[in-house]
Amino acid sequence: MLVATHGQVHHLDEIVAVCLLRNFINVNRIDFLSRAEIIPQRLANYDFVIDIGGEYDPERGRFDHHQGNDPRVVDKSAAGLVFDYLVAEGYLSPSEAEYLQPVITTIDLLDNGKIRPDGTDMLKRGKLFLSPSSFIKSITGMEHNPAKSRECVDIFQKIVDDWLRFAKQWGKCEKEIFEQGITVGKSVMLASADNYGPPMLEYLSEKTNFEIIGFQAGKNKFILRVVEEPDLTQRITLKKDFLPNASFVHRNGFMAVYKNMNEAISDIEKIYK
Repeated sequence: MLVATHGQVHHLDEIVAVCLLRNFINVNRIDFLSRAEIIPQRLANYDFVIDIGGEYDPERGRFDHHQGNDPRVVDKSAAGLVFDYLVAEGYLSPSEAEYLQPVITTIDLLDNGKIRPDGTDMLKRGKLFLSPSSFIKSITGMEHNPAKSRECVDIFQKIVDDWLRFAKQWGKCEKEIFEQGITVGKSVMLASADNYGPPMLEYLSEKTNFEIIGFQAGKNKFILRVVEEPDLTQRITLKKDFLPNASFVHRNGFMAVYKNMNEAISDIEKIYK
């Protein structure tokens, strides 16, 4: 399959749209077209046209959202249109789509100027340096350069791949915790970090009353991590005085490190006895 989108200046939506497609469609080549190259005769050669061309027609692989008179694309971005297509075609399960929808909706809002690409509590320079747009422009620059565009897509591909991996993990959290985890008081211990990550922390926060999760993070390294409330406040604070077996306890009390699970469980049993 041949894919076309525009070159510099890049935005988050077409980069994510291309990365999503690459996970489910056999993409042989991506062309990043200059303004002069975006003409109907050229675009007719492509199976998927992203964020350019003035057409939204999923059956023909056309995913532009810039035609304001089409209610189907209002407040959508290229990422949102491609995501909807992948869901409709069954590439994403309902649970995976539900998990990823807030991420895609955020990209839609960012691209349409509905929210800012950074937190309001960040200092001015933090806003400038830490927004998605600044990352993309640091990689690609402002001049048309397809090689830099491909480099950017390859970097963001790893991020989008993680989103899709997290979406699959979300459906496994309940089994991982309640069938494979070891419960000690209001903590749950996992034998590996394979399924640890944002989905697990979100599930623990929203669906359980657990206060601590523990997981094996490598040889001679077992980590305890405090579960947060949905508003990101810690449920409890870990204190060094109550964790004699810990080799390290973070000063903010959200994490402790042990040599192995047994030493962690020994300390946790004292907390919840």
